[in-house]
Amino acid sequence: MPLLALTASCEEPVKPNGNVMPDPLVFVLLDKQGNELFTSEDTPIRVSSFNSRGQRFYIESQTEYPDGKTKMIQPTSPSAPYRFVYSSLGIPLASSQGSKEWYLELNGKTDTLHYDVRHARPKALYNQFDVVAVSFHGKPVAASGDPLKSVYYVLRRLR
Repeated sequence: MPLLALTASCEEPVKPNGNVMPDPLVFVLLDKQGNELFTSEDTPIRVSSFNSRGQRFYIESQTEYPDGKTKMIQPTSPSAPYRFVYSSLGIPLASSQGSKEWYLELNGKTDTLHYDVRHARPKALYNQFDVVAVSFHGKPVAASGDPLKSVYYVLRRLR
């Protein structure tokens, strides 16, 4: 059950500097009761982290998708269990460079996502980078979906 054609139809893996990065980070954000918090492509979420020098930076649609049309919150297919997902190419890349803690700001609350991408298989072809750990507010989160197609994470607020 693919969530997005964008994430499921990658012909070539992303290879910055000759390294094969994981697929984009795709997630759904739910409130404590399990209701979806992304209600449209324009849901005002801010996603940030800190670089190795301690400077805060934000992941924005304009920097992720320079075409100016693609949004980071995208509708899913009609058969998907959720209506909208957040998709980022930059978070896996930034995580591989040391930014592991991410702050999701929405509706006056800030959530903490730990997303750890590392060069876990040094002998793999093309310097493969893998998602090593994902947790939300300190609790591990398993990937949902088909690992051979489109994988996403369901993040549920505790408060």
